[in-house]
Amino acid sequence: SSGINAEWPLRPGGGSSAIMICQLAAGNVDGFWLEGLHIWDMAAAVVIASEAGGVVISTVPGEEFDLTRRRVVVASTELLAGEIRDRIVRAPDDLFKREHC
Repeated sequence: SSGINAEWPLRPGGGSSAIMICQLAAGNVDGFWLEGLHIWDMAAAVVIASEAGGVVISTVPGEEFDLTRRRVVVASTELLAGEIRDRIVRAPDDLFKREHC
């Protein structure tokens, strides 16, 4: 296990997506997820995170990451990225309502 515990709040990242992804690349955060992004919100930052050894995957299991799909899990390890994605999949539907974002 990567260390995600039951109390860990499953919330999307907030603020500038590019800055958040770069914060992961800098080692300041371990992982998060974002949805509703445009290519210009994340393209360069995804390259930076990947080059720094970060993992960038889709929020949908089995779906290959695609910048045009507007959703992303970014994490420091493959294991953590998978655990974040699994928590999103198991989350209640109301998690994705606007007041939670």
